[in-house]
Amino acid sequence: MSAAPSDSLNLFPPLVVVEPSGSRDRLVQADCLDLMGRLPEGSVDLIYVDPPFATGRSRRVGRTDRQRSYPDTWDGGLGSYLPWLKDRLVQMRRLLAPTGSLFLHLDWRASHYAKVALDEIFGASGFRNEIVWHYSSGGRARRCFSRKHDVILWYSRTSRWRFFPEAVAVRRDRCPSCGAARKSWNHLRRHTDEDGRVYRTIKSAGKIYRYYDDEPVVPPDVWLDVGHLQQKDPERLGYPTQKPEALLRRVMAATTRPGDLVADLFCGSGTTLAVASGMGRSFLGCDIGAEAVEITRARLDRCGASFSVERLGLLPVTGEQIESAESFRRAVRQGLGALHGPRGQPLIHGMLELAGGRRCLWIPPPLPREPTSPEQVRRFLAAVDAWDAAAGALLLCWEREGAVGHGDLEPRSRRGLPLQVVPIRWSSQPGEGVAGTLQLLSPKDPR
Repeated sequence: MSAAPSDSLNLFPPLVVVEPSGSRDRLVQADCLDLMGRLPEGSVDLIYVDPPFATGRSRRVGRTDRQRSYPDTWDGGLGSYLPWLKDRLVQMRRLLAPTGSLFLHLDWRASHYAKVALDEIFGASGFRNEIVWHYSSGGRARRCFSRKHDVILWYSRTSRWRFFPEAVAVRRDRCPSCGAARKSWNHLRRHTDEDGRVYRTIKSAGKIYRYYDDEPVVPPDVWLDVGHLQQKDPERLGYPTQKPEALLRRVMAATTRPGDLVADLFCGSGTTLAVASGMGRSFLGCDIGAEAVEITRARLDRCGASFSVERLGLLPVTGEQIESAESFRRAVRQGLGALHGPRGQPLIHGMLELAGGRRCLWIPPPLPREPTSPEQVRRFLAAVDAWDAAAGALLLCWEREGAVGHGDLEPRSRRGLPLQVVPIRWSSQPGEGVAGTLQLLSPKDPR
């Protein structure tokens, strides 16, 4: 049975609540771009994101050799990574409340490019801070200075951003960057007042300035006092890019109040969500990886949080359904609500009934041993052009790490029909008698 015609192309299966909850808090497995398009404008008070860094390598979860947390490889390098990131940053700005803030966590590879993009999206006046998080970890460079810091870019949607300095202030007699006690102060004389409080003085332009040791001061934009998670740190959950809770507590305390909604759209091991729950904030967590969602769910369960678990853009596929190309294509058609392809057109694997007419489907074989080739695409499009009832085409192509993949396809139709390439990946791989989950990613722009 085909899906009912719609006014616009929407390949994605509906958002499915896997584990309902009466709470406002949510954990969603999805491509965050697809999820954000379903959320209302101005609904989030704080967004912290720690996306892939464009490292060019695959990240694996430490507790299993079979399942990756996410691939951080990009066909075309930064040339494909930056548009991918910018599309998501545009949606993040839309989601922020007028008083809301975005904290984007990156490293030396892309932070400078991201700042240019954020200036364009938010306006240069939206820039609040470039925070340097310095940490000590293993490994030292031999041919350059060791790279031992990340950059967190803070932007606000409007000039009405929230900042609560008293929530993150430290005593003046403590180093605001590392927290160590200050034993000596340059050019300042030590005194004690009648109440026993210690203060320092300095004379400038004929005026004496007094500074009490126990007065609170706001940390600067270089953070040395938040340590990197070490191998045996009790916080560690085996997730390769996990960040310390202290980092998120500072960000959250400085910019939100209890009851505010905090979103982490690349939630990884769930640090942001766990901290939000402990600080009385509501949370929305999203990650495309099944392993990340499972680690986060277990972590939040241990915290005693109440939250719903949801999925978007996912199709269940059993082990039996990947035994042949035809059984796999049948499963995908069923999940999408598509018809079988037209008689006498074996290269058209299915059809979707949409308001603008029938869209022809290309569905690849069940396992991504080989990328879809330009020749396969050419033959498919020739079949589409030859079928008078066709109003467009959709190519489902495996997303591949570091190999020729969907990013290299440049489909064209002689008849000028609208075409889209839809990357797909295994969110969890099916096995013998075991169901897996096929993930549909954001389609490329129609041509």
